[in-house]
Amino acid sequence: MVNTQTAKSLHESGAIFVDTRKVPEYAYEHIYGAISAYYDEKGGNANKQINFDNSNDIYYDSRLKDKKQIKLIFYCNGIKY
Repeated sequence: MVNTQTAKSLHESGAIFVDTRKVPEYAYEHIYGAISAYYDEKGGNANKQINFDNSNDIYYDSRLKDKKQIKLIFYCNGIKY
């Protein structure tokens, strides 16, 4: 985890922000220049279990760059209680 100042510094040096929220949330607002790549949980609350079956889940990562040397900064809404 990094703080806001470190994330900003990383972005200024070429890192890419990756918004992991659902598309409607990304469309409503996101960090300028961020790309959308989210994890679609099909299992609901069962996904919160240690040994959940993720075979029906999908990670939409097609917008991620293929270059492994680029640093990525992932962000989301945070913890929901």
